[in-house]
Amino acid sequence: MQSHDDIYTRQLDREKRAREEAERLLEQKSRELYKQAKERNRALTALADSEKRYRLIVELSPDAIVIESKGKIVFVNHTARLLFKESQSRTLKGLSVLDITAPQNRAQATEVIKLSYRALIHDKPMNLLCVLIVRYSRCQSGVPL
Repeated sequence: MQSHDDIYTRQLDREKRAREEAERLLEQKSRELYKQAKERNRALTALADSEKRYRLIVELSPDAIVIESKGKIVFVNHTARLLFKESQSRTLKGLSVLDITAPQNRAQATEVIKLSYRALIHDKPMNLLCVLIVRYSRCQSGVPL
C-alpha cells in the first residue's frame, strides 16, 4: 500500500502540472490576443489613411461630386459647391439632386436615377450617378441651376 505522503506527493505533482499547463495556455492565448490586437490596429490605421486619401481625392476633384442618400444630398465637394453657387444662406445638403438639376433636364435626370437604382438592385456597377447628372446638365444648358 502507498503511504499518505506518496499520495499527496502525486496529487501535488498533478496539480502543479495542471497549473503549469494552464499558465502556458494562458500565456499562449495572451500572445495570440496581443498579435490580433496589433494586426487590427495596423488595419485600422491603414483604413484611416486610405479614407483620408480618398476624401482628399474627392474634395480636390475637378469634377463636381454630389452624393445623395435616401433622396437627399449628404455630401458636396468643393467643385460642386462652386458650380452650384452654394452659400451660407443656400446650402445644397438636404436638397434632392433634382432640385439642382436644370428644369429642362429633370426628366432625363430622373431616368438616370431610376436606371442607377435598378443597377444597384441587380449589383451592376455604375459611374457616380450625380457626377453624370451634373456633367449632362452642364453640357446641355450650362450651369445646372
